[in-house]
Amino acid sequence: MIDGSAEDPFALLDSVGTDIARMLRTWLGVEVRLREMRAETQDRLAWEHVQRAQTVLEDVEDLIARGDTAEAARALAAADQLLADAEDAEPGWIEPIAARAELASRAARYFAPVDRTYDMGWVIRGMGHADRALDLAVDDPGALEQRGTLLTYMAAMADEQAAADSLLAQAATTLRQAVGLDATRATAWSQLSRVLQRQAEFAEAKWAAERAYEVDAFLADATRILFLLCQNSIELRDWTEVTRWCGEGRRRFPDRASFVSAELTALAGPEGPEPDVAKAWQLGEKMLDLSEPQRQLQRRPRVWMSVAAVLARAGEPDSARAVIEVARASLVGNDPETDYYEANARLQLGETERALELLAGYLEGVPGERVYMASDWWWQRLWDDPRFQELVAEPDQQ
Repeated sequence: MIDGSAEDPFALLDSVGTDIARMLRTWLGVEVRLREMRAETQDRLAWEHVQRAQTVLEDVEDLIARGDTAEAARALAAADQLLADAEDAEPGWIEPIAARAELASRAARYFAPVDRTYDMGWVIRGMGHADRALDLAVDDPGALEQRGTLLTYMAAMADEQAAADSLLAQAATTLRQAVGLDATRATAWSQLSRVLQRQAEFAEAKWAAERAYEVDAFLADATRILFLLCQNSIELRDWTEVTRWCGEGRRRFPDRASFVSAELTALAGPEGPEPDVAKAWQLGEKMLDLSEPQRQLQRRPRVWMSVAAVLARAGEPDSARAVIEVARASLVGNDPETDYYEANARLQLGETERALELLAGYLEGVPGERVYMASDWWWQRLWDDPRFQELVAEPDQQ
């Protein structure tokens, strides 16, 4: 028997099993949001178009996870057309415009050529939709959230550190506006956490992620929020919190590679958990198994570089160098991220010159990451090295 009043759905949720409660809470969030949207429009046709678009979008994440990008692209195109039809049916309604910005934001992630990049075609389309929505209502929190998110993506793709810094500052300001207007927007809080993380404000980034976790009543962004809590705990080297949040993420989302990756990152650093080589291999294999098919080849060398770093920490330099060679041999094309991971392994092997060369190569490919790299605890032993200081300095200060 389930206790609780029908007038208090959260009391009802608390009285059922944890996993069932999470599923019901997610479903309830969708229903509540749909009812809110229905109250915002008097046009039945516009409402039906938005509702159908939301239904189509529900399956896109699973399609991407399975590697079916062609079907995902068709679903996104169909949903976008439905939202455009909703705009035509009621031109003054902001919801379908903001929803098109969110759709474009998701597509920019889904169809990025490599990890930690974004499809700029979709970013530009999304920014256009966000700006149109803000022309209708300058203080709409949903449109502000999407604009802030897309500014973050533009920062990641910037060719110069100054441009990246400016875009991140704009993103932070915009996202703070969004949560200031609606403090219950968990996705806006989590995106703000990402921005603060890129600005190397790790304590504040973790605080924003905690706020997201607190207000995410319907588990709308639970996977990403837990990952941010795990990531920022690693950046702060709070190993108790790392165990807490990474463990919670793996328990609740056992099919997500991100939490496995975070555990491997914690093992591969110069301090922290004991360098358990067997566990590192296990985590590496698990991460690749859980990765989308289209990402596995790209991630394999990075994974092996992290395993090599654990081997170096564990006092097995010959094995570490052998794994580095295997990782390099498996690399397809140039990948700055692999350089970053190899630099960590090389530094732990005592090969400082080679580590600095790799970090210089990384910044040639991703120049907007200087601020983050300067504060990354992986490079703490280099912080007083003039060569590293010159490497992470602004170009006009070099």
